[in-house]
Amino acid sequence: MKMKRLSIFAALLASFVLGMATPAFTFPDYPNMRSARGHLVQAKEWLEKSYNIRNGRREKALDHVNKAIDECDLAIADR
Repeated sequence: MKMKRLSIFAALLASFVLGMATPAFTFPDYPNMRSARGHLVQAKEWLEKSYNIRNGRREKALDHVNKAIDECDLAIADR
């Protein structure tokens, strides 16, 4: 009887320890970063369709958006 209680206690303790350790081994999905990346891709598409009437400002904006997309990709990949 004592051995049965000890094995039940050990099983409960092991499940508690594994349950507490699991979040440390899982990685977040970064939903906000993925959403921001999607918005940046959409902004890039709009910029590519727009007219360039301000002395290269569109190209500068596209460059910044491309860099931001790259940074989002690195942040998502760097779990």
